[in-house]
Amino acid sequence: RTLDVSAVTTLDEAMAVFEQASQFVHPLLEDPEISLEDLRAATLSGALHTIDRHSTLIAGDKLDDFNTRFQGSLVGIGARIGRRDDALRVIKPFPSAPAGRAGLEAWDVITHIDGVPTEVMGVDDAVERIRGPEGVPVVLTVQRGDEAGPRVFVIVRANVLVPSVESARLEDDIAYVNIDHFSKRTSEEFVESLAELATAGALRGVIVDLRGNQGGSMVHAARIVNYFGDDGVLVQTEGRGGARVQGLTWKIPAQPGRKGFDGPVAVLVDGLTASGSE
Repeated sequence: RTLDVSAVTTLDEAMAVFEQASQFVHPLLEDPEISLEDLRAATLSGALHTIDRHSTLIAGDKLDDFNTRFQGSLVGIGARIGRRDDALRVIKPFPSAPAGRAGLEAWDVITHIDGVPTEVMGVDDAVERIRGPEGVPVVLTVQRGDEAGPRVFVIVRANVLVPSVESARLEDDIAYVNIDHFSKRTSEEFVESLAELATAGALRGVIVDLRGNQGGSMVHAARIVNYFGDDGVLVQTEGRGGARVQGLTWKIPAQPGRKGFDGPVAVLVDGLTASGSE
């Protein structure tokens, strides 16, 4: 079947064509686990990649994860995990969260989650198993380094604040602040981090590391800019012809009195620095 798109000029018309394509293809698929919603998402994702390689469709579990990071909290053990060197590992336990208090360390290999082997388990599946109702324990079997036997951790799930800011005081009174993403708590974390670093003496400069930061809350990104300048418009979003875009904050002006630093600032970026980070 061929669908003519030569007359498509609006988003609604494009969506109608995508829906026709999805409805036609779905009954022909041999994999019964692929739902019509999955196919719609794949169709949109493919079209989006063709139109703009910088845009990404976020749906399903990825949308849940994005919303969790945006809110800045979740119910779990408080640790980042990932697959490294063909093993499911603890990438970073949050010190004040259940994972950190229980003694999990970075690079620990998680071999079992509630008795289920993780050898071929994906990260998304592992995260879903580790998260759960608040107050309910999860049992992690861990292999640490070259230790002879495994360690078993019984960790009670709790509401955990997901940190988005890490900081350190460098030589010559320079503050280094890494912002992983922009949640609804990031600007507060940022100000608190610099205030804590300044307790050892006045800061001469600040390095803001946004490498790999793909955005999040534009409002909190703007508030961080406001920390370094309190005059003018920080960010403005415009649609076609300068019109306002529904669902987006149109203009964020600097708020007098929020400026907290008046020295030199360096910002580190890379190819993944995008959206609010820009």
